[in-house]
Amino acid sequence: FIVAIIFAVRGLPNQSFSTMLSSKINQWTLLVGMIPIVYAISGKSFAPLYLDDRQVEEIFLTAAQSFFAMAVLSNYVFSLWEALILFVLFVSQLFFPQPVVRYIYATVYLVLTLLFLFCSKSHRESMVMMMRKQR
Repeated sequence: FIVAIIFAVRGLPNQSFSTMLSSKINQWTLLVGMIPIVYAISGKSFAPLYLDDRQVEEIFLTAAQSFFAMAVLSNYVFSLWEALILFVLFVSQLFFPQPVVRYIYATVYLVLTLLFLFCSKSHRESMVMMMRKQR
């Protein structure tokens, strides 16, 4: 994150954006992927990691946000209105701690993702190309 800020201050927005995106991907793959492994090691057995209701809500919301962000960034263009959508949705959810609101926000993210993919040919084609590269 600090490196992304340094690139931004130096007037290198592309490098800043790439660094921040790479950081987020590493965070998801390493941190989230390591949680069950660390749990198993600390428990000295390969037992499942059970989540409470709050954790399920948070993981669902975060996954929906990530799916939306992936759809937005799939065409490698991050417009101001796309950034505003992400910002408004993220900040506004902080004022509503109720569980049902988290599910509503997650649903909004998923619906917006589908709208982006169905209404924008460039997002749809870019997403399909991204998925093909992963195979």
